[in-house]
Amino acid sequence: LHSSASHVMAKRLAQVERSRWRRQLLLVLALGAVCSFNQQLFLQQPSHQLSQRTESVQGIHKEATRLPPSRRMASFGMVASLMASADPENSFASEQTETVVLDEKELLIAESKQDIVNLATAIQKGSKMKLFVVSGTIEDYNAALPELKETLGIDSKSMVLRIGPGSSTDGNLIAIDRGKKVASKFGDQFTSAYESKLAEKFGAKAYVKENGYSQATTMVARHVAACLVLAASDKSNVECSKGLLSDDRISQILG
Repeated sequence: LHSSASHVMAKRLAQVERSRWRRQLLLVLALGAVCSFNQQLFLQQPSHQLSQRTESVQGIHKEATRLPPSRRMASFGMVASLMASADPENSFASEQTETVVLDEKELLIAESKQDIVNLATAIQKGSKMKLFVVSGTIEDYNAALPELKETLGIDSKSMVLRIGPGSSTDGNLIAIDRGKKVASKFGDQFTSAYESKLAEKFGAKAYVKENGYSQATTMVARHVAACLVLAASDKSNVECSKGLLSDDRISQILG
């Protein structure tokens, strides 16, 4: 059973990677095709038509520049010359849901997944840290961790929410893992005791049964985002070393 679950998760990770690369390759091919087409018609087209085609090229190029840096460089064949100056832990996963939330057990609704992606983006912008959500047991997670690190970019700057039955050692349905750099940088402001309170409240079986995984996971993610953004913006603030933040306070922090 354990082997089968790990195999399923590994297959999903491979699908995520192939899907992401396929989209980026198609984007690059489209850019090349439009550029070539415009070059051929340059001397033939009236000025207003040429302007329209040029705008289409600029639009595609704009989309291409939104790709994560390492992926964008690779797409244009430039990664070899720039690899030496790249820091793998500074690249953040794509804003696509599948690169932030790996919900193999299908515990979350689409709206909740998008909310978590938005919170992950707020965390990255506000604290330079990362957020991921992975459903499954501890055993499945540990078995897949090498692939998760390579495919999703989980590293020492990451907060990982594991959700589902068997995801924690204390019987809760949500567990929180923090990377070493998160702990060293924000451990005094966003304490492990605060994390425990989050897991105990929102990961409790009774809470999840009444409110569902989507609400429970989103609430934990909101607290994590607020605490990291707050700690990064004010190094003297210790609100997340005490009682849980109120919903109003979280909304005030996150905007």
